[in-house]
Amino acid sequence: MRHFLELLGLIVAALGSFWLMSVTAPPPPTTAQVPRHARDAFAEKTTTTLVDAEGHAHYRVYADRLEHFPDDDSTDLEHPFVTLFDEGAPTWFITAERGRASAKGEDVWLFGRVEAREPPGPDTMTLDTAEVLLRPRLQYAETDRAVAVRHPQQALDAVGMRVYLREKQVELLHNVRGRYEPPPVPSSSP
Repeated sequence: MRHFLELLGLIVAALGSFWLMSVTAPPPPTTAQVPRHARDAFAEKTTTTLVDAEGHAHYRVYADRLEHFPDDDSTDLEHPFVTLFDEGAPTWFITAERGRASAKGEDVWLFGRVEAREPPGPDTMTLDTAEVLLRPRLQYAETDRAVAVRHPQQALDAVGMRVYLREKQVELLHNVRGRYEPPPVPSSSP
């Protein structure tokens, strides 16, 4: 009986020790929560204008709808319409089916049918493609997709381009094909 009581005492002491450890031990570490890409705000029919320190517009973005995501501070855009400015005058109009702007608006990705065009005039250039990375403050755009460039009397098709919009400098990267149509010669009537 004495051995039984000693064994029972050891078992009670062991159980008590396990209970005491479970009550006083810190909670097990939890895995870090990965933030979800869930919107925290949205707006419809919005216009946002980014200006410099003197208040001059760099660019303006209109969107049918925008949704903000706090995990990466990005903004999704439905039917964005971007107007780039140089010295207060609009220089390019860019439309797309949808887009995404980075946290500070430094990068704007445009998707779907993307069209960039200059204001109407005798020397107007248009660019059509499916996807563009636009850096509006730098007035720079690039794509690795098929692109069509239209200019009076010329049509160019290529795959991939880099565009320095302020300078109207277009660098076509691959498979460039072009067509030039000289302007009609005025007829001379006596």
